[in-house]
Amino acid sequence: GVDVALAKVDATEDHDLAQAHGVQGYPTLLFFIDGVPRDYAGERTKDAIVAWIGKKLGPAVQNLTTADEAEKIVTGDDVAVLAYLDHLSGAHSDELAAASRLEDTISFYQTTSPDVAKLFHIDPEAKRPSVVLLKKEEEKLTVFDGEFRASAIAEFVSANKIPLITTLTQETAPAIFDNPIKKQILLFAVAKESSKFLPIIKETAKSFKGKLLFVFVERDNEEVGEPVANYFGITGNETTVLAYTGNEDAKKFFFSGEISLDTIKEFAQDFLEDKLTPSYKSDPVPESNDEDVKVVVGKSLDQIVLDESKDVLLEVCSVLAR
Repeated sequence: GVDVALAKVDATEDHDLAQAHGVQGYPTLLFFIDGVPRDYAGERTKDAIVAWIGKKLGPAVQNLTTADEAEKIVTGDDVAVLAYLDHLSGAHSDELAAASRLEDTISFYQTTSPDVAKLFHIDPEAKRPSVVLLKKEEEKLTVFDGEFRASAIAEFVSANKIPLITTLTQETAPAIFDNPIKKQILLFAVAKESSKFLPIIKETAKSFKGKLLFVFVERDNEEVGEPVANYFGITGNETTVLAYTGNEDAKKFFFSGEISLDTIKEFAQDFLEDKLTPSYKSDPVPESNDEDVKVVVGKSLDQIVLDESKDVLLEVCSVLAR
């Protein structure tokens, strides 16, 4: 019963359109809300797709009018967004509804009640509209201070809805690796050592909300920690910090030195600004490499081959073919 336009694109013909929307494989389903595309990652059946669209277009924001209703939300929801408005309909309510459709994994609420606002730690005398994000973790309350627009509110929620540091498990893996924030800082440590380093990583994460994901991998967890460590080429149980650009780019950067708040903050900032050198499996760099035909190894690839100031013809061969 919902009027939704359907369109089909042959991405093998419309390369530019596919590239503009980051299409990596086929079929890809995108649903546009207020001009913003949302990926569909559910079952590829008619019923599942229709149900997903219906959820996107259904009532996006719930009204909270009593303190009893608000108390259930505060004690029950892991993450909730509340807008304190002058009216439960109108331009501000419409913007909030649009934002909620862009962040459909989070429950959005609105109220005009000072008593409800107080339960969400909003000053009842505060200027309206006000928006807060409440979650059950160490950093419980985050206040929105941007322009009251759907895209700005959705961006605020996206940046603040996840914990400062997420422990990698089978359940949290999709939220980590499918997150729009691709750059990650990962801490690998055995369980008994993690208490020494987690506070440092959490404190660092506060300075990079919405920019980097911080992930804890329990090294001695056979189900998750061991396979992930093997993927990154980490052996042994020594505590390791690395930066990772995400599955699409898949570059990794190992931290070296003493793990402290200052050193990890500097490492994270350098990673964000693309100042780090990627780590590759590599033969040693030749001590002498002055011949017309250069020898390239993993560690010298960026310097010799990816130098944009010159053209390079690269022959790739196996060890056996040398």
